[in-house]
Amino acid sequence: MDEKRISGEYGEINIADNVILDIATVALSKVEDVYVDDRKNIKKLKRNISIQHEGEGDEEKLIINIKTNVKYGRSLLDIAKDIQKILKEEVQNLTGIEVNEVNVKIEDIIFEEPKNIENLDKEIQENLDEMVEKVENETENITKDSEADEK
Repeated sequence: MDEKRISGEYGEINIADNVILDIATVALSKVEDVYVDDRKNIKKLKRNISIQHEGEGDEEKLIINIKTNVKYGRSLLDIAKDIQKILKEEVQNLTGIEVNEVNVKIEDIIFEEPKNIENLDKEIQENLDEMVEKVENETENITKDSEADEK
C-alpha cells in the first residue's frame, strides 16, 4: 500500500506515503545532533526513511523506520528518543494519521573537527590588518588629493 486512506466528513482523503516520507525527512533534519552537512544529505536522509503499514482497515498501523548518523557528544538514547518524539508529532500533526512506531537505527557517529581558535584568531587579525592598511592608504590618497586641490 502506498497511501493512507482516511474517511472524512465529506468523503475520502488519501495521503500518499511519499508525503509522509517528506514530512518525516524535514522533521528528522530538525532534530538536534542528527548529522546533516548540506542539501545533498537531506536526500540521503530521505533514502534512509521507510514507511511501513501493518494490518488493514481500522487495525492498520503506520510504522516509520529511520537509519541515521548522529553527531558525537550526546547520549545516543536521548537523540533516538528526540527523533521518535519529533517525527511522531510532526507526522501526526500535519496528516492526522496516528503513527504507531518510529524505529530508529543509529548507523554512525560523526566526529566534527573542533574549530582551531588559534588559527581563527590569526585569520581575523590578518583580515583586520589588511582592512586597516586599505583605510590608511585611502586616507593618504584623500589627503594628497585635498592638498593638490588647495594648491
